[in-house]
Formats: sequence, C-alpha cells, structure tokens
Amino acid sequence: DQPFLGREMTRHTNYSNDTAHMIDKEISAMINNSYKEVLEMLTTNQDKLEKLTLALLEREVITGKEMNKMFKEEDLGVNLTKEKELEE
Repeated sequence: DQPFLGREMTRHTNYSNDTAHMIDKEISAMINNSYKEVLEMLTTNQDKLEKLTLALLEREVITGKEMNKMFKEEDLGVNLTKEKELEE
C-alpha cells in the first residue's frame, strides 16, 4: 500500500458514514456561502479594486493608510489594515 497517495495509513473514525456525510454537507455549505459572500464583495467593490489595481501598477507599493484613504474603509465593511487597531 502507498499511504501517501491519497490513502490514510490508519483510518479510525468514531462516527458513522451518515455523520461523515452530514459533516461533509455542512462544510460544503459553509464553503459555498463564503464563496458567495466574497463574490458579492468583489462585485460590489469592483470600482475600488480597479482603482487599487491602477495605483499598484503605477507605484507597486501602497500602505494600509493610503488604502484606507482611497477606499474610506467603512465603505468596504471590513478593516483593510490592522494599523488602525495598533494606533489605538
């Protein structure tokens, strides 16, 4: 046997195949939901991504503070950098 070609050397599970299927189904749903969320964020903020792309092509490096100024971080709904937290 070649355990490093996708097979486990020892396979001990403390749960049934039905439970394994439920786990796989839940993980798949979590991945799909996350994918949809990210796709929505990218689509919604496409203009900002294009702005960032142009700035990076021109300058190659942009600081977190510069990105925050460009995007006004509250518009994205996420923190672009940890710098703000570190300053506080």
